[in-house]
Amino acid sequence: MIKTRIFSLIIFIFALIIALYSMPIRTDITIFYKALFIYLLFSCLYQHLRVVNKSGSASIDYGISYSLSFGMMAGPFGVFIFETIYRIIVFAHKKWTKTADPDELYHTF
Repeated sequence: MIKTRIFSLIIFIFALIIALYSMPIRTDITIFYKALFIYLLFSCLYQHLRVVNKSGSASIDYGISYSLSFGMMAGPFGVFIFETIYRIIVFAHKKWTKTADPDELYHTF
């Protein structure tokens, strides 16, 4: 269990380094904020339509990800911002509805 947490944390740190290395967002900042709001809105609306497959004690969510199209517009740093905010929203929703796994916070990373 501790190995998977360390592995997840290492992947998150690498993603953070890559995002910071490519820091300038590729579009105008006002367009970025509008797109970020719209993408987050539709991602949160779609969240409840995901298919959850439980295998033993682990559950896997299947659904549409808007990250690729957002990345094409905003670049790696923009995707990092979008995914961070979106995963925090999903984590808070799962905690609020009491459907979160015990290690849900680590799965967020």
